[in-house]
Amino acid sequence: MFDILVSKKQLVISQTDIDEAMIHLNSLPHTITKQMPKAWGQEQFIQWLTESLPKTVNVGDSFSVATGIYGHVLPVGYEYLNAPKDDRLQIALSIRKWQADMDRLVEIKR
Repeated sequence: MFDILVSKKQLVISQTDIDEAMIHLNSLPHTITKQMPKAWGQEQFIQWLTESLPKTVNVGDSFSVATGIYGHVLPVGYEYLNAPKDDRLQIALSIRKWQADMDRLVEIKR
């Protein structure tokens, strides 16, 4: 796990999220990370992530990290029902491979 201190709370990200981000980035046609050794590519991604953080970090924040990669600030263990109390914040990544097809939008009825 990668740790940094932001807004007095420790901020972490899962190595699994980093691995998936690197797979996505390295699949893009114009990427610098694919030509780097794996460790360098990961360091470049972590630098982009750090630079893209909001000035103040709060649970529920979402932000763009890199092409098609978005970060979401959540409590550590958010995905586990009975997670032990943890004061750290976790960045979970979502990856979007395709842009929205504006000619094929589907209405969601509420």
